[in-house]
Amino acid sequence: MKKNVYIAFAALGLCACNNEIIQKMDYNEVPAVYHLNIQAGFDPLTKAVTFGDDGVTITTGFEVTDCIYVYNETKQAFARAGSGDYIVLHPSFISDSGTSCTLSGDLSFYTWDETETQWANVLVEETDTYALYYQLNLPGSGYSMVPVFYYDDQDGGIASVSGLDFAEATGVSMTLSGSTLTVADGVRLENLQSMFRQHLSFTKDGVAIDPGTLTSIEVSTENGTLIDMYSPTDLSDPYSFGSIFLVSPVLSADNDVYLSLAFHYDEGQSAVGDKLILKATDGNGNIYQCSKSVPTSGFVPSMYYYGSMTLAWTGQDIKPTVTRGDGGSDIVPGVDGEYVFNYSSEPDPTVFTISGNSAGYYFYVGRDAIITLAGDGTAGNVPDNSNDSFLYDEMGGFRIILASDYTIDCKNLKTAIWADWGDLTLETNTGSAQTLTVIANDPDYRGLYGENYYDNTVDPGELAADDFKVELTSTTPGPDEDSNGEPDYFTWVYTVTPVE
Repeated sequence: MKKNVYIAFAALGLCACNNEIIQKMDYNEVPAVYHLNIQAGFDPLTKAVTFGDDGVTITTGFEVTDCIYVYNETKQAFARAGSGDYIVLHPSFISDSGTSCTLSGDLSFYTWDETETQWANVLVEETDTYALYYQLNLPGSGYSMVPVFYYDDQDGGIASVSGLDFAEATGVSMTLSGSTLTVADGVRLENLQSMFRQHLSFTKDGVAIDPGTLTSIEVSTENGTLIDMYSPTDLSDPYSFGSIFLVSPVLSADNDVYLSLAFHYDEGQSAVGDKLILKATDGNGNIYQCSKSVPTSGFVPSMYYYGSMTLAWTGQDIKPTVTRGDGGSDIVPGVDGEYVFNYSSEPDPTVFTISGNSAGYYFYVGRDAIITLAGDGTAGNVPDNSNDSFLYDEMGGFRIILASDYTIDCKNLKTAIWADWGDLTLETNTGSAQTLTVIANDPDYRGLYGENYYDNTVDPGELAADDFKVELTSTTPGPDEDSNGEPDYFTWVYTVTPVE
C-alpha cells in the first residue's frame, strides 16, 4: 500500500504561450508540455509491498515499476501522448531505505473532444486542480477517460496482493508563478484499501477437517459495502460494489489467505452490523462459510489486519448436466455458478436441456430460449447474485418444456424463472401431465415472470403453450421465522397438461 506519500512539485515549465484553455491540433503539431519534477516520500508503516515471515510486519519501499498517472480535474484531462496513450511517472533516485524517490517527466494534457472527434491539447490555468492516481491496473484505452482500480485481480497469495497498492490524491491546487506550478505543502496520497492476512480453518459438523484443494473463495460483506471496482473520474458514481472471487486461490502452507479490500459507506451509513463474509468451495463442490463483524468504525484504509477465520461446511454444490440442442459442447459455468448464453455467440433461439439435480448454479440467457427440464430434478441453493432467478432471460422469452416433474427451489430469491422481454410458456413432451414446482419469496409474481404473466392478477392459463393448459394447483406458504407476519417464502405447483 502507498499511503501518506508526501510530494513536492517543482519546476513545471510552461512550454507554449496560448491564452486558450483548449487548443485543437493535429498530432504533428507541438503540444503544450509541462516538465514535472516531484520529490516523493511516504510513511514507511503504510506502504505494503512485502509481508514479513512473522505474519505481522510489512517491509516497504518504492519500486522502479510503480506508476503515477496525472489528471487535470478542472479540464478533465489526463497526461497523455498525442495518440491517447497515458503518460506515467516512475520512481527514480530511490533512497537506500526505499522511503523516498524522485518522480519526473514531460507531460502534455489531452481531453477527448466529442464535437471534433479528436484529442484536444489542454493548457493549464492557475485555478486548475489535479489528481494523482497511483498504480491504476486498468487505466482504460482509446478515448476512455475513466481509469480503474480493479480489486478482483488477486488470488489470495502474497504476490498478487502486494501489487494492489492503490492510492490517490485529489483536489490538488497549484500556484502558478510565471511558467512554474508549485505546491507549497506537498501532496498527500491516500491509500484506497486495507490489507488482510487471515488464517483459515475448516469444520464439518463441528469437527476440524482438511478440505483439500479449494477451487474458489468468494469475499463479500453483509451490507454490500465491498468495492470490487473503483473508477475515480466517474462523476456519476465511482464505486462498483460486489463480491471478489479468488479463482484457484493460493494459500500459504499454513492456510493463510492474503487480501486487499476496499470498503465504502455512504454519508450517514454506519459500519455497525456489517460483516465480512468468506465462502470457500472445494474440488467436490463442498461449501464452507464464515463471517466476522466489521469494526464499528469500519476497516481503516492503509491498515494491516491479521487474524483467523473458521469456515463451517454449509452444503454442497451440484453441477447440473447441460446438453446443448445445437450439438455444441457443454457450457462451462463461471466460478460463481453462472451458465452464460450470450447475445451474439449463441443461436436464436438458444436450445438446451437441464437434467437432474443441481445446487448453486443458475442460467443467464441473452435471447429467446427453449429449455427442457428433465430427470425428476431439483434445482436449489441458487446464489443471491443470480438476478433473483434460476433461469433469467434479459432480452427474450422462455419456452419451458417439462420432460418430467421438476422443482426449482429459490426460497431466498423473488422468482424461479424470469423472462424480462418476452413471454414465458410451459408445455410437456411426455404426452401426459407434469408439474413444475417453484419456491420463491415474492408473492407478487408466484415464482414466475414473463410479459404474459407479470403479476399475481394474471390467470395462470396465460402460461400455456399451444395445445396445453396450465393450472396453479396449489399454493403453500412457508414459515414466518422472522415473525414479521409474512411467510418467508411460498411453494407454488403448476400442473401442465396436454389438450387433446
